[in-house]
Amino acid sequence: MEMPDRSGGADPYERLARKGLAAYGLADAEISLLSHKERIVFSVIDDGPNGREVYALRIGGREESKKQLLRESLFLEELRRDLLLDVPEPVLTRNGEIYRSVSTPGVPGFRLVSLFRWVGGRHLSVEEWTIDLARAVGRMIGEIHLASEGFDWPDELAPEDRSGDPIPPFPGGLSPKKQEELEGMAELATGAIGSLADDRKAHGVIHGSLTPEHILFSSSGIGAIGFSSCRYGYYPYDLATVAAVVLEPLREGLVAGYREVRNLNPELLPGFIALRRLELLARRRA
Repeated sequence: MEMPDRSGGADPYERLARKGLAAYGLADAEISLLSHKERIVFSVIDDGPNGREVYALRIGGREESKKQLLRESLFLEELRRDLLLDVPEPVLTRNGEIYRSVSTPGVPGFRLVSLFRWVGGRHLSVEEWTIDLARAVGRMIGEIHLASEGFDWPDELAPEDRSGDPIPPFPGGLSPKKQEELEGMAELATGAIGSLADDRKAHGVIHGSLTPEHILFSSSGIGAIGFSSCRYGYYPYDLATVAAVVLEPLREGLVAGYREVRNLNPELLPGFIALRRLELLARRRA
């Protein structure tokens, strides 16, 4: 993220957030910075006539896509209609839009600001997970994919399906041992993708970035956030995104929970874990 120009005093992203909140009638709400990674996220607390309301306000990067925001909103609407788990609910501006394009001195260009109702719960490090929690996460992922089976974006919003793209290229200058390791991972990933190429039940809209940081635990169940990367893909990819950062027997718990909801060949999981790791390596090298 580029460094903001603070020569005007207050943090320019806070100024930007307040300008965006004005479109929702929340310009005077209490805000607090939560994240400044790929996107800027503020918590928003409003003590209005109907009681306390809590939201998450997101400021997109310079390349944020309006179409992707619409895709995210439609997918979340589908999940909220079909599932009992908590996922973000987009909030419309006073003009009935799902985002506001805003600019302010100190922040380059216009930014898309969007608002979501707060999803309760807390993050747990994977070291805190139990097998029962892993099974519950697996079930949640299966439920998301079950809802996805009956969902599609309209033609004018549908993104390019890149799930069949080639395996990301390896960086140069690798040791023979590392080269061999990555070649083995690529072979695993290619085999897993190839085995599902003609299986229509294995492909649809996925979360796309379902890391443990995007999973919330509460006394009422499990919630998921961070749907800004939702896209077309193979369903095992979402499960592999979580499985890639946990060890056995938690992986077994994830698979067992998923299979309570949807069919899954567990032999595919290592290939999609390999694909996830190769993609992350390619991003870090980009």
